[in-house]
Amino acid sequence: MPEIEALKNEGKILASVNLGIHDEDSIHYNVTLSDVQVPVIVYEKNNISLLLPTEQGMAWAGSNEVGIYASQEVADGRLLKIILEKDFKCLDDTFEDQSIMFPNPKLA
Repeated sequence: MPEIEALKNEGKILASVNLGIHDEDSIHYNVTLSDVQVPVIVYEKNNISLLLPTEQGMAWAGSNEVGIYASQEVADGRLLKIILEKDFKCLDDTFEDQSIMFPNPKLA
């Protein structure tokens, strides 16, 4: 689980998705341990950051807890649901490489 190890050791997970043929067509996203009080999403110029309270993020990363769930009010007054979950192996046949995923508890 390299992402979980990165969060524990470096305090962040970094990733990106390219949506076009140019570098600027990418969306970058990260999960970062921070001095925030509650989980919060920050969006700035093709960058989406999920800031987690350091203590909560470290406890989650070092446990069998599946996810972190929160919500935050956004500009139009609606609630944005925040969900961060560990990636489990699929129960069905898939061609995706699942070697770095957590064992699925439903297979026990």
